[in-house]
Amino acid sequence: MGIRQRRVSRKQKGSNNRRKAQLRVSKLHNRIQQRRESYQWDVANRIVQKPDAVTVEDLQVKNMMKRCKPVKSDTGRFLSGVAELGYDEVVVRVPKNNTH
Repeated sequence: MGIRQRRVSRKQKGSNNRRKAQLRVSKLHNRIQQRRESYQWDVANRIVQKPDAVTVEDLQVKNMMKRCKPVKSDTGRFLSGVAELGYDEVVVRVPKNNTH
C-alpha cells in the first residue's frame, strides 16, 4: 500500500497517470475494507450460532476511546445485524455498572 501511495505522490497533479495510480490505490483500499468487513461478519455469525444466549454489555465507549485509537468503522453493527436475521438466540442487554 505504501509503495502505491508513493507512486501517486510522484506523479504530476492532474495527469492521467496520476489518476490511474490513484485508482489502483483506491482499489487496494476497497479490497482491504471488504476483507475486514467479511471477517467481522464471519465472527459475528460464529458468535450468534454457537451459544444459547448472547449478552451485550452497555459500556461507556466514550471513556474507553480516550485511552487508545479506535477504528472508526467499528460500530458493532455486525453482531446486531446477524442477530436480526432470524436466529433463535436471545440478545440480552446488560445495564451499565451491572457486571458482577
